[in-house]
Amino acid sequence: MLKDYKDLSKLAVFLEQVSADEKYYEFSEYSSSIKPVENALYVHLCNLQILVQSINSTISHYVKGDVMDDSLRHLPERSERFMRDYVIFNTANNFAKHLETKYEILRTELRDAGN
Repeated sequence: MLKDYKDLSKLAVFLEQVSADEKYYEFSEYSSSIKPVENALYVHLCNLQILVQSINSTISHYVKGDVMDDSLRHLPERSERFMRDYVIFNTANNFAKHLETKYEILRTELRDAGN
């Protein structure tokens, strides 16, 4: 769970940059899609934090914004930003789906073990 939390936190940093660029630049290819993905990511982060706390563990190292290199933050060309954003957006979406499946399987196994 701690690794998943860390990975989601890293994705959050990258998604925040996509969101910021969508607001800043005139051509915003992902504006209509970014908010639901961000919301889902934060729901997953909250759920993981609750799970971690429920087993009396703690998240000792939080991810900072510098996990995203400045060279990726400040891309001068629209096509470069579009490709960067596509990779980030697609990765976040796929990882969220992966986690949903992973934790649904875990929930099912725990429920079945309790019966």
